[in-house]
Amino acid sequence: MMGDFDPNTNEDWSPSKKSSRTNSRNKAPLPSIDLHIQVLNPNLKAASAVDIFDYQMEACWGFLRDSKAQGIKKVKVIHGVGSGKLAGAVSRIAKEEFGASMVSRHTKKKLRSGETVIVF
Repeated sequence: MMGDFDPNTNEDWSPSKKSSRTNSRNKAPLPSIDLHIQVLNPNLKAASAVDIFDYQMEACWGFLRDSKAQGIKKVKVIHGVGSGKLAGAVSRIAKEEFGASMVSRHTKKKLRSGETVIVF
């Protein structure tokens, strides 16, 4: 692992109430994390694919852990559209490590948008 990410010391990784969308019933937006490397850590943009993936997974794991610890029932993980490796890994850890009751992937290829909604 890269060692740059420490969810215990970096307060910026706690679940955020920020989101680009709200639902039609004017409810609060879902807490979310954007796993695009240019958002997480622009300094790693030139790193190897393995290092970037490891960093993204550490950030996702920390976000899911903190969300569940805070009693948040539903979150959104923005992973983008690509090979599906990151989206698949997000779904797997949500189910296997955090006991998610529902994992729903949403992809809009024309908008290059991919996200996973997770219910604990």
